[in-house]
Amino acid sequence: MKRKLSIIILLFTAITLRAETRDRMLALLRGSWEFRTFDERSILEFVSDREVLVDNNPSTYMASGENIAIGRESDTLFARIANNRLVVTYPDGELIYTQSGPGPNERVLEGDFLVGGETGPRATLTFDGDRRFSLASDDSQETAGLYRIDGDNVTLVFDDGSTDGAWLRRMADNAIEGLVYHERLYERPILSKDQPAWQEPSPVTASPAPILLPAQPVCPPAAPVTVIPAPLGGTNPPAPEKPEGRRKFGDERSTSAPAVEGQRVERRSLGARR
Repeated sequence: MKRKLSIIILLFTAITLRAETRDRMLALLRGSWEFRTFDERSILEFVSDREVLVDNNPSTYMASGENIAIGRESDTLFARIANNRLVVTYPDGELIYTQSGPGPNERVLEGDFLVGGETGPRATLTFDGDRRFSLASDDSQETAGLYRIDGDNVTLVFDDGSTDGAWLRRMADNAIEGLVYHERLYERPILSKDQPAWQEPSPVTASPAPILLPAQPVCPPAAPVTVIPAPLGGTNPPAPEKPEGRRKFGDERSTSAPAVEGQRVERRSLGARR
């Protein structure tokens, strides 16, 4: 009898560990995985516990322990997760995929969800929108793990290997109002009247460079002035002599053009009346 009981306990433990491993594997798979080279690209997107998109083509998959089978019958591809990489075996070799984004269902669950102290200790569930969550409570230490969403069901896979469940509560427009966990409603925090709602930050534009003007207008330098000092004794320096061959105004008229005979030549002095 004791031997049968031991066998039953061992089988139950093995099944439980296998289920926990499967839950963790399903949570790790959620989202997009990408393989990229210079001339080749492939994307696997695990949408739910059964559905996967292979290069945007719908297909199915199944996780059993650490083994993953993608596709059906002769088109089945086998994969595994190693060092946070997804290794997929193709007929002509292996390709290594890296995770490139969260799943579409997990992306919508982001932020803090609070529960008050009326029905128990205060607690906060925080989701990062990319498979990770944390749980903080007044009566226990903070715990964390992975989560995945199927419909309105939220599966919480803690880092210690245990699993738990919650379900989403939606409003009439299908927006998430909160989630129920351990029969308690966790809701988003309500903003106070003095606290403005979050707004999309305005784009940052570069301001034009300021134009710097000189304090005073810049004038070209003045031409140098040569000052001839007066000679001693108070007399002015002699005027420079006029060059020979040039007309001397006021002394005599030029004789270069002779007067025409019979034409009256009238000399007028400066300042005389007509």
